[in-house]
Amino acid sequence: MISNNKPRTDAPEPGFTAFTVVMRQAILHARMLIRYKMGDPETREQQIHDLMDAIENIPGYLLRHADFWTFDGLDKQKTMMSYLQMYDDKWAKTEHGISLMDCYRDSRGIAGTRND
Repeated sequence: MISNNKPRTDAPEPGFTAFTVVMRQAILHARMLIRYKMGDPETREQQIHDLMDAIENIPGYLLRHADFWTFDGLDKQKTMMSYLQMYDDKWAKTEHGISLMDCYRDSRGIAGTRND
């Protein structure tokens, strides 16, 4: 949960836009998996769980960048990307998979178009 008693410290570009696009694509993909009942129910449930697990920390990273905690002091952006990669390693090449890392890489080209 994001605390409201600390000032916002937005993540720098191009990461802000890239991770926002990843979140949107992950949400849309989860909706598609549910709506069109893609795959068997048990596999679909696990995939949606893993998809949400991969993106759950993105809002905190984006809005509280300066205070965002990482394992062993690792680079914040690399930590976030490792969550995306863990999802991709398991699901990206499956029949109903999506590559979060591809979404991230593709979206870096549109960074900087956000108006504050």
